[in-house]
Amino acid sequence: MKNVLKSLVLVALAVAIALPLAAQDAEKKKRKKAAGKGQRSALANFVKQLDTKVDLTEEQVAKIKKLQEEAQPKLAEANKVIGKKRRELGAARKKAMADGKKGKEAQAAAEAAVNLSDDEKAALAQVREVTQGFQKSVRALLTPEQLKKAGGNRGAKGGKKKKKKDAA
Repeated sequence: MKNVLKSLVLVALAVAIALPLAAQDAEKKKRKKAAGKGQRSALANFVKQLDTKVDLTEEQVAKIKKLQEEAQPKLAEANKVIGKKRRELGAARKKAMADGKKGKEAQAAAEAAVNLSDDEKAALAQVREVTQGFQKSVRALLTPEQLKKAGGNRGAKGGKKKKKKDAA
């Protein structure tokens, strides 16, 4: 009888410990799914990376979702213009980076290699503008602690610059 009672108490204790943990994991998965529903876009990837680094509040998640819903149609419209050239552009960018080019220099080399039309260049610029605006808006929603955890404010060209010591 004592063994049965001990077993029941242990099982109840294990369930009491495991249930809140399972609910917490399910809630986090639910938030991640909600942030990245539908087509995987740059916006969804940004939100997914941010959510893995920072614990977002429900209010922040709701605001980010609203911002994403506003920006997504603009991106979809621009992506229709770019079309299949996006993959070519990615491959050309990888090749330029393998050749030792970085950042804007690699992007310019990739665009030159793919021969984008004026409409495609404008659409690509719109994609950059919408994506950067979205990221800036999301960062504005974060607390200073969350920003630090997320890797700081990357929008500020490399953050603080180190001061060079005077040789005099």
